[in-house]
Formats: sequence, C-alpha cells, structure tokens
Amino acid sequence: GVPGLCKMIEGRKAKITVKHRLESPYQLTWPTVEKSVQEDVLQRLQKSLEVLLPLKSKETERELVESTKAKKRCLAVGINEVTRGMEKNQIELLLVCLSEEPTLFTQHLIPLSCVKNCHAVALDNLSKTVAPCLNIKRVTALGFKIGQGDGACFRDLIDFIKEKTPKVRLKWMESNAEPEYVKLCVEKYEFKGREARRRGIKRRSTDAKNSS
Repeated sequence: GVPGLCKMIEGRKAKITVKHRLESPYQLTWPTVEKSVQEDVLQRLQKSLEVLLPLKSKETERELVESTKAKKRCLAVGINEVTRGMEKNQIELLLVCLSEEPTLFTQHLIPLSCVKNCHAVALDNLSKTVAPCLNIKRVTALGFKIGQGDGACFRDLIDFIKEKTPKVRLKWMESNAEPEYVKLCVEKYEFKGREARRRGIKRRSTDAKNSS
C-alpha cells in the first residue's frame, strides 16, 4: 500500500553522479595595467580613432573619405577577425576588453600572442571607448594590422601603447623555465585526476555495499 511505498522511497539514497572535468594545468592571465596607464591609453586611443567616425557632410572631399577607409583597413575588429589575423601573423598590437565578455572568450589570445610575438593588452572599458568611434555596439577585441593600407596611420599610437603597457609573459613558454614549470603543472593535474578517480571508486563501492 501507500505506507509501504513511502518507506521504500525514504530508504532509497540519492544517486551520486561523478562528473570528470579536463582542466588546463597552465595559468592564463592578462598582465595587470595600472589604472592611470589605462586611462592614458584609452584617452589616446579615443583621440586617434575619432577620425573614423561616420562623415555626415556630403560635400566632404574624396581624399578624406579614402583616407578614413584606409585607416579602417588597418584594424581587425572582433574576436574572430583578430584570431584569424594573428594566426596569419598580420597583427602587431592586440587590445582586449575586460569589461565586455567573460575571460573565457579571449583566453586563447594570451598564448597566441606569445607564439606570434604580438604585444597584447587587456583594458577595462575598451568597448565603451572604442565602439562609438567605429559606429558599432561593442568591441571585445581590437587588433592593429602590420603594413596594411596606410601603414603609418597608427604608428605613434602603437608605439605609445607598447611603451606604457607590459608584455604578456607565460613562464611555461619560456625556453629556460619550460621543463621544470611544465613538469610541476602536469604533476598538479595528474594529482587532481587521481583524487577524482579515487573519490569516484570510493563512492561506487559504497553504493554497491548499500544496495547489497
């Protein structure tokens, strides 16, 4: 009857599901940029990109329009375009917005910038500063191309940002530190894996005893 069914349900223990997760042993973090430096960079960036604002006058000289188009061709906008450009060694400077997206979406750009020897910087409020200049809703990643169109159009800006901000450094990618550091990371990952497997085996054996 109903009482017997209730006792049966109460006697059952909730099944514990063990989920294994692959975790990278490497730490991927953007270098910290001082707030005062960020403000200087964003101010200089906004001033340099204001020339790309849509031209409202129909009587604007054709040369000015062509110059604006040439400068836009110097840029790679968005995570996908920046990633493709970096893979082809076309990006000299990369800027990433820390305020716009979770870091997961741009984490792959950290090691990629090291491999491609591209100066990469993560800034707060980059999208808020740059998006209006480009007449788009948001900018998660912005790349400055090498020798595209008017090659010197952003030269001063690129040199300024490189000088003011630290370069991305990954210890496990440096030749003199790689073997020892990678070994420690791998051992840490293997320990976590063994612990997860041990807990899973212990839970399964406990469930088997309870069921018997």
